[in-house]
Amino acid sequence: RYDVAKCIIASIDICTHLLTSVAGEISLQIGYKDTNIIHEISIEIQNQCTVTVTGYAIIITFVAIIFNTQANRMDAEEIKQVPYGVSDFLSVRERNLYYVDKTMYLTLLEQQPDNLFFIRPRRFGKSLFISMMQTYYDKAMAEEFDNLFGDLWIGQHPTRLKNRYQVLYLDFSRAGGNMERLEENFNAYCCNRLNDFVYRYETDYPKELVQAILQSTSAVDKCNKINDAAKRLRIPLYLIIDEYDNFTNIVLNEQGEAVYRAITYASGFYRDFFKLFKGMFE
Repeated sequence: RYDVAKCIIASIDICTHLLTSVAGEISLQIGYKDTNIIHEISIEIQNQCTVTVTGYAIIITFVAIIFNTQANRMDAEEIKQVPYGVSDFLSVRERNLYYVDKTMYLTLLEQQPDNLFFIRPRRFGKSLFISMMQTYYDKAMAEEFDNLFGDLWIGQHPTRLKNRYQVLYLDFSRAGGNMERLEENFNAYCCNRLNDFVYRYETDYPKELVQAILQSTSAVDKCNKINDAAKRLRIPLYLIIDEYDNFTNIVLNEQGEAVYRAITYASGFYRDFFKLFKGMFE
């Protein structure tokens, strides 16, 4: 970079001499015969250009120093990794992984109907996006808002729903297992998630209710208890389901349409479980 600066300065110096020669030639062409006048013009051009060259030299040298400092700083900084396969927003932010800011869409989503359905293809970042939504709306994450969202768009433009809800997050890709025990596996997974939910917000509920929910072995019963208490205490709830179709797609592919219809139609346990969510969440 310093070599470039020297080249620029040398070029300006050459231009100075050329301007001096041109000034003398022009003076002769327009009728100035007095060599003293031509000499004075040449000296003035040289003086002005010398000041200009000096100024350019200082500026270019200063810029070169800044470039070198910035380059050294970039070399010292750890290059951010691409979070391929990482769908946890907290992990991406805490590990300082590369993150494409999509938080500006939260404002638009809040203007839509309550029930949102994301159907983008695989590997389009759906899981990471809803993980970001979970963190943004979760009241338990309010103290971490500035650390996690401060340099993102929504950090400068928070909405009124920021950290407003108790958030129940379900990932139905984890609800599979032995096909002979579909309902049992599904119930066990949902029970674990509901227990985690209660532990996370236990200070918002009476202790005896927390114990009753934890002791129950039915996901349906746990949901009903949480729903009744939240309505009574006027606690807003937010539901996020990731991989909602993963569970049923596996059943369809491995067990066929008959088993698929048995759990998703009429009184099938999968259909019945979704009925619980009506009116339970904002």
